Amino acid sequence: MPLIIEGNKRGIKSNLYIGRNNKYNNPHSFIEQLRELSGKHGFEIRDISEAHESKGITFLIEGVDVKRLDRSKTKIISMTYMTDYSGLYDTYIDKVDNVIFPSEYFAGLYEKTSDKNLYLGSPKYDVLLDKSKINQKYGLTNNKKALIIYPRTRDKHKIDLNGIYSSLKNMGYDIVVKSRGKDPINDRAHKGDAYFSDKSWFPHTTIELIEVSDVVVNFNSTSIKECVLAKTPLINFNVKPWMPLEELYDYDYCKTFPKFDEQQFKQAVETLTSINLSQSFDEATDKHLFRGNSSARILDHLGVL
Repeated sequence: MPLIIEGNKRGIKSNLYIGRNNKYNNPHSFIEQLRELSGKHGFEIRDISEAHESKGITFLIEGVDVKRLDRSKTKIISMTYMTDYSGLYDTYIDKVDNVIFPSEYFAGLYEKTSDKNLYLGSPKYDVLLDKSKINQKYGLTNNKKALIIYPRTRDKHKIDLNGIYSSLKNMGYDIVVKSRGKDPINDRAHKGDAYFSDKSWFPHTTIELIEVSDVVVNFNSTSIKECVLAKTPLINFNVKPWMPLEELYDYDYCKTFPKFDEQQFKQAVETLTSINLSQSFDEATDKHLFRGNSSARILDHLGVL
């Protein structure tokens, strides 16, 4: 969407090709949202079977459906998604013209370097966020809020979730809970004061909820990237055998624990929400990520003026 909006500013009309799948994020399950966005931002929605007709520049995510495109008609640019490129990059690099990475750091870290790479950031974060409007959109209060990015179903038994919820309530926080569509929460007690799955595609629910939260409780989710760019401190519980985006955890804005300890947890919340962490966020952003206006950088680089 940010690329489409930036293109609109330059007098360029966009087409959005969508297909069907059996996953929780099937675009056709959100077709009314897409139609609303289409009416607001003037792009056309087309079926993926028509993708071979695409001309000019075509953007993909992680090379998905590249085989449908006619390379004689279009320049193919693949954008990366979180750390998915660590396993997918080699399957599509020979089939695209360029790959857009958030930074050169992570391309090198995962040994996915090529002269096709462009280190221009991620359009996903080119959104203007208004806290009062977000609170209104989701029916949230103006109280201080803790966002729990709920662990995957396979991992939730590894942590004392009841202890986390109880501690946050005792500290006076409204508890906002965000889960993924494929990992719904069935326990009413774990839905907190407000519970959301993937309510909004643009801006994305997770990005908006992080923006209005004072602190985030995370469980090795790649949402740490969103936390850093939103400058929202977080507590992380290391419940997975691996830690994606591990480098981003090693800064003062994050406290990581192997298990829940009430005293340590409360102290971490108090510390993270009472000190100025701007320098820490800036250091991580400059070393590992990128600054804003990625959409403009991308279109400028591609000669779309």
